[in-house]
Amino acid sequence: MNILTRKNLKALNVPDEAIDAIVEAHSDAINDIKAERDKYAEQAKQIAALTTERDTLKQQLADAKKSGGDAQKIQEAFDAYKQQVETEKKTATLTTAAKKLLTSKGMQEKLADLVMAKRGLDGIELDDKGAIKDGDKLIDALKGEYGDLFSTQQQQGTPTTTPPSGGNATHGSGRAAALAAKYAQDMYGAVAPEGANK
Repeated sequence: MNILTRKNLKALNVPDEAIDAIVEAHSDAINDIKAERDKYAEQAKQIAALTTERDTLKQQLADAKKSGGDAQKIQEAFDAYKQQVETEKKTATLTTAAKKLLTSKGMQEKLADLVMAKRGLDGIELDDKGAIKDGDKLIDALKGEYGDLFSTQQQQGTPTTTPPSGGNATHGSGRAAALAAKYAQDMYGAVAPEGANK
């Protein structure tokens, strides 16, 4: 409720010149107060926006700290996995080279697997060609311990055999030969003696 209106001031017997001055001063004061209020309202909005932004940044910082720890754990897990893969690759390469060396010296492949599993791969290194360095020393050491597992026999294929020559129509003298001769005679007729067609 506004007390400083022209009507109220006339009722208080305030002269007209003073009423104009009072109303004008009052209007200026009200306008100044409204401007100040609007300024504070705008600042309140900015404060609310800044508060929201601050809270968001706090959350992002907390997330970054947490994920920074997670990133470090992930990196550590990756490094451990990479090391494991490299170790397994090296082990497989050494095992293959050792097996190749042992089998080339007369040991069976399955026995080579067992011997290398028992001996282990400690001290075994590869040269530039992928062969075991000082392979002869390794073989000598293994022959001392597992000499019976190395074969000195030369493996040969199955010998070629020559089938018996045909030409004899009787196919032998046993019961089976007699049955075969009877069958041949029944199927093909009498067999001519050797040299009859000459």
